Amino acid sequence: MTSRIAMAVLILAVPTSASLSTRTIARFSAAQGCGVLTGLATRQLPPPKTQVNRFYLESRGSTILSQNAMQVKNNAPVTEIRGVVEYDGRIPEPSPVLTLQIHVVDTIERPIDQRQLVLMLDDSVRMEFGSMRVYLLSKPNAKKVEQNLTADIPSHPFELLTYARRASILLGNTELELTPTHLDGLRALYVAAVCGAKR
Repeated sequence: MTSRIAMAVLILAVPTSASLSTRTIARFSAAQGCGVLTGLATRQLPPPKTQVNRFYLESRGSTILSQNAMQVKNNAPVTEIRGVVEYDGRIPEPSPVLTLQIHVVDTIERPIDQRQLVLMLDDSVRMEFGSMRVYLLSKPNAKKVEQNLTADIPSHPFELLTYARRASILLGNTELELTPTHLDGLRALYVAAVCGAKR
């Protein structure tokens, strides 16, 4: 009698365990699928942790992905960088374009030769993007000139930047090595655009 009860308990316990395993697999399948879709998994890169803000702009019929400005320490005149991705509709975009924004503070308005953007990836890949657009933020006659520099990074260079383990920004004579936090933030935008994930 005792053995029959034990067998019944065992039979009931097996489906419960299997069901729990199925739920656990389902919980991670989306993240794993996104890792394969973006190419991060095959390159053994971890999923990004940076939170991405998502907004649908009805008037333009486009989705806007952004992140909070990422601070740059001990690298004057650059004070912060930020990325924005915009694409049509609400469906994830497999080939997103990154709008890179760099906030700088100079003594004068940055001349065109000091706005030439170059990205160096993993000490081997060099990509040139020409002159960044400049938007003046300071009031006239201010002692310091605050400028927001922007440039569009096409989908393929953005993808290469996503896979990079090391990256530097060259802006004329100014060089900025991106930290792991900066790389994670830009990688998060790519993942959010391609996968439609929240982050």
